[in-house]
Amino acid sequence: IVALDVPMIEDIENIDFAAGTNSVAFDSSIEFDTFNNMTISDSDGTDDIISFTNTFTTQTNLDFTNISGFENLNLSGGDDKLLLSGDEPSNINSGAGADELQISSGVYNVNAGEGIDQFIIDFSNTSTLDGGNGNDSVLLTGNTTNISADEAFTNAVKTTFNNIETIDISSLNNGAGFSSDDSFEYEITNAMIESWTGASDGDLTLKLTAAQAEDLKFTDSVTSTVRDTTSNADINTEIVSGTTYNLDADTTLTIEMV
Repeated sequence: IVALDVPMIEDIENIDFAAGTNSVAFDSSIEFDTFNNMTISDSDGTDDIISFTNTFTTQTNLDFTNISGFENLNLSGGDDKLLLSGDEPSNINSGAGADELQISSGVYNVNAGEGIDQFIIDFSNTSTLDGGNGNDSVLLTGNTTNISADEAFTNAVKTTFNNIETIDISSLNNGAGFSSDDSFEYEITNAMIESWTGASDGDLTLKLTAAQAEDLKFTDSVTSTVRDTTSNADINTEIVSGTTYNLDADTTLTIEMV
């Protein structure tokens, strides 16, 4: 079945796809809605694909309630904006374009491909996000519990990141810190930055509030000191907004307080 055939289907309530690789492409939301008004099933394999052509740039939450058994969703080559709410295929390929993908529920494996892409995801979500090429960013939302001991920040975040250049945590806890009395801190390491950026010489920009910065720490390889405060009492331990710090010879962390 191809996109052109979908509007021509009449008086059919159910489609059960045969074994093998099945692929359906849509040129418009009208075609997709026609398809979704039927009960669609595909119980075989892991390589079945729903694709949106370049004429179908998504700007909404699409209803996949009646569609089951398709494992892959390929978005258009344009600037797609899609809310993932748990009923879509689990593998998302957003392709080229400046895409915005928000995950409200469900677990996904997202490959953003080319373009400057943005992800919006809850702090506790266990999806995997690969930004691909381009300057890609993640906005983390939700709330964390107050930490009672120093902890690696990469252990606290449940999402797996790769090829991400900017992480914005300023919405976490509505901008409040992570320790009730600033006694404990999340630690940012060069290994975390290299993992999240997908490069041994990674450069990560971290956007956060001053209250959150007070509950973070990292080791500055230039001064060989731990930076863990926003207080200006000691220039070797202060975290300063708008500053890029070296965590090793070729891995950097840029702090932007908002």
